[in-house]
Amino acid sequence: MSYGSEQRQSEHSSQATASRQALLTGAAIAAGLLLVLLVLAPAWQERGSDYSLAVRAQVVASGDGFAYRYIHEGRVHLGWRYDRRGSSHRATRHLRTGDWIAIRIDPEHPERSLMHTGLKISDRLTLFLGVFLLLGGILPGLVQSCLVHYKREHAS
Repeated sequence: MSYGSEQRQSEHSSQATASRQALLTGAAIAAGLLLVLLVLAPAWQERGSDYSLAVRAQVVASGDGFAYRYIHEGRVHLGWRYDRRGSSHRATRHLRTGDWIAIRIDPEHPERSLMHTGLKISDRLTLFLGVFLLLGGILPGLVQSCLVHYKREHAS
């Protein structure tokens, strides 16, 4: 093998490595962004709701068809949402019809109610993983760019 062909092979290998790194970086950023959006999208959709008023409610259906009723300003409302995703969480499985629970309602729109307003542990872990992937995809490129710039500045 001649020196020229070895050099071309080395250049081709380094280009392939750079392409793989770019692909992995893009995949990490895309996956991180997707995970962050999955967690934050339900809250973003209800950005006008504050769920600041605590109210007692009575469970009227338990199990898979979880629902509760509450009274606000003399009107009876029916709610079924455990969290911002609208799901009936497994935390409601232990509740029985007739149990009293604490919920949060939006004072401006009292028909909007939630039993749990915070992030569940699974949402927190998903958010952490998403941020980790985002930073893992972005930071190496930034560091490499800074090093290249620094070397150019100090090469002369």
